Amino acid sequence: MTEDTRINRTAVSLDLNLYNILNVDLHANMDQLYEAHRQLERQLLFGLHSEDPLVKSFYQEDVSRAYDTLLEKQRREKYHFETFGEVIDGDTGKVI
Repeated sequence: MTEDTRINRTAVSLDLNLYNILNVDLHANMDQLYEAHRQLERQLLFGLHSEDPLVKSFYQEDVSRAYDTLLEKQRREKYHFETFGEVIDGDTGKVI
């Protein structure tokens, strides 16, 4: 893998919110969050670059943190309100 094809950790941590990390809509429901996490898991841990320590680190730190936060209803509601200023239902992702 060339240097320019590696994940830029600085860009990831500065530019992406938790929804972007999982590649889901801000108002995704729990099923969509689960499916997005599973898809990333397959791509990053079992894909072409699964032996790359940077890819493993991205999955373990960023993807797991995003999924854990958005999966728990109260944590998601708090994160969403603090980040986007919207009150949502943590299960459905719909604005209340």
